[in-house]
Formats: sequence, C-alpha cells, structure tokens
Amino acid sequence: MTPQTHRLRHATVADGASLHALVEACGTLEQNTAYAYLLLASDFADTSVVAERLGGSGALEGLVLGYRPPRRPDSVFVWQVGVAPTARGLGLAGRLLDAFAGLTAELASPAGAPYPAPPRYLEATVTPSNDASIALFRGFARRHGVPCEAQPWFEAAHFPRGAHEAEQMYRIGPLEKQS
Repeated sequence: MTPQTHRLRHATVADGASLHALVEACGTLEQNTAYAYLLLASDFADTSVVAERLGGSGALEGLVLGYRPPRRPDSVFVWQVGVAPTARGLGLAGRLLDAFAGLTAELASPAGAPYPAPPRYLEATVTPSNDASIALFRGFARRHGVPCEAQPWFEAAHFPRGAHEAEQMYRIGPLEKQS
C-alpha cells in the first residue's frame, strides 16, 4: 500500500492564490484570472477539491475544480484537473477525481436549495489530443463500473480566432452513492 502523501479536502477562499499558482505550475492547463479561482474556491467550494501535501510546507499539489450546471442538475462538471509536476506519478489525479465524485455525492441539497438530489453524472470536456485526461476519465469510469460516453461539444470555431482545439463532452455514469 502506498503511504498517504496528501490530504484531500474542499477548496477554501484562502486557497485562491495557491490555485492560480498551481495551475500555472502545471504547465498544461489554461490559466484563468486569480479572481476566477477565488470564485471557485468560495462559491463553488462544495465542488472543488484540493490535494494538500502532508508534512512540511502543506503546499497545494493537486486540484479538481467543478460546478453543478444549472441546465443539467443531474450532473457535476469537472472544469479543471491538475497535479503539480513534483507530485506526478503518485496516482493523485485519480484519487482527486474519486474524492471529487464522493464529496459531490454528498450534495443532496437542503430543502429550498437549487439541486434537490446529488449528481448522477460526472461530465468534463476534453480535447481529442489530450490523452492523459481521456485516460483519467475513462479510468474513473472503469473503477466505478459505469459507462463513459464522449460526444462533440465545442467546435474550434466556437473559440476566439479558432485558436483552440475542439472539445468533446465526456459523460460518465450514472454514479451511485458508494456505501
């Protein structure tokens, strides 16, 4: 058994600047404004998970950021997944995604909240050339014994100046709460 190297937890506002820096350090993710990470860590903290290094610095070395799409209330959308170069090869991305799904399964909302039930599907958009992300999401589906379907979603022409590869929507599930 691999020793625990990280504590997985929900993001907090205090993580905003670290999330921004981590995305930059990953080198492969599209970096957004620092303000966007503050919003995700506050307004979408229930659907954002970070990996904090145990011992020593307590630095953030992994993240899964997401949200509940208002038009697809049965889903939770993974917006970004990243692992610092210093923490790669430890299976951290898979652990983060599993924790993300487990934590969001607890989101059966209180009365009057916008989402009356926990999400049943995990969704993410991925470019066809991103083999690592495709393997991550397909591996998640295999571990949980559920289907993983991909379909065209955003075309290159949808992005400014067509300067971005098309994205496919991966829809994984239905997920059942694990006991």
